[in-house]
Amino acid sequence: MKGAETVFLGGGKVASGHRLRPDPALGRGVNANPLGRLDRRLNNTPMVDLLGGIPDFSTTRVKVEPA
Repeated sequence: MKGAETVFLGGGKVASGHRLRPDPALGRGVNANPLGRLDRRLNNTPMVDLLGGIPDFSTTRVKVEPA
């Protein structure tokens, strides 16, 4: 994006020239997608919150433990 440093909130901390700077901290943590329930009626696609249209993470109970 032309002028990324002036367009993105954070300026030069998050962008350089025409590109965003990578943030290694964003690759940490748990990806909730593999933990969610699948809808068998819709070819095992993830359950969706009908009101918001986003993946539904509140209907699946999981216990996360350190490996």
